[in-house]
Amino acid sequence: MSGLTVITGAAGGMGAEAARRFAASGPLLLCDVSEAKLSALLPELAGAGHRIVAGDLTEPAVLAAIVAAVEANGGLARLIHTAGLSPTMADARRILDVNLCASVRLTDALAPLAGEGSAAVLIASVAGHTAASDRDADLDDPLADGALDRLAAGGDPYAGYGYSKRGVMRLVEARAAAWGKRGARIVSLSPGLIDTPMNAAEFDAAPVIAQMLAATPVPRMGSAGEIADAIVYLCSPQASFVTGTDLRVDGGVVAVMRTDPNFGQ
Repeated sequence: MSGLTVITGAAGGMGAEAARRFAASGPLLLCDVSEAKLSALLPELAGAGHRIVAGDLTEPAVLAAIVAAVEANGGLARLIHTAGLSPTMADARRILDVNLCASVRLTDALAPLAGEGSAAVLIASVAGHTAASDRDADLDDPLADGALDRLAAGGDPYAGYGYSKRGVMRLVEARAAAWGKRGARIVSLSPGLIDTPMNAAEFDAAPVIAQMLAATPVPRMGSAGEIADAIVYLCSPQASFVTGTDLRVDGGVVAVMRTDPNFGQ
């Protein structure tokens, strides 16, 4: 497939594993806030022509640099959007801005550069499956005046995180038709408890994480490699009929959370 594969959050656990999977398939654009970590990843990757863009995705200049690189390399082959903040990393407003608003801007900016066979995979979360539906109007248009303030009202980072990931799932549903007209697909993927440094911090801060792990039907944490495997599938011709939907890779924990009346007791 011609064009550039864009991987955000490429210095993190899931993003770095995705970069290793796709490195031999064509040029990669690796994006993250840490230039040093991105530069350290490059020597690990097979293939040639890989480059980096370091910075915060909420910054217009960073988005512009990504778009310019894709334009200069024949369009978008794949978008693998793993960048995001967890509840221990920021307040609700910042989490929503990074996880949801930046996702809207990124996917909408890259959509005109997608073509036949292009695919976008946005990382959501099992938290999005249990978030309340009371703010869906603002989740569906988070860039509207006042929407971010309303979504962040109350300031709870855990609620903000859940809303942000529900918004990502709704985003791919809303954009599927437009991407389909270009011969492209857009999906989200909801990891469960994955063994990454980000999740390790959540274990220490939120007792419910341990409850989730104990309730997971596959009795262990998942790995970044297993998420990367799912991303490879979603970007492949084998998933050519999969778009506008969310794939849970969670060991079954959402099923338990929805059906076990004793969960959380």
